[in-house]
Amino acid sequence: MLGRVAARQRLVSLLMLSVVVYNDLSYEQSLRKKFIL
Repeated sequence: MLGRVAARQRLVSLLMLSVVVYNDLSYEQSLRKKFIL
């Protein structure tokens, strides 16, 4: 039971990390587009 909760927390933290990385990448792309324009 405890291992399942730990695995779920790890999955959630990985999901949050991927969302943060994706937001950083999209923000960088929008900045790049602004500079190109």
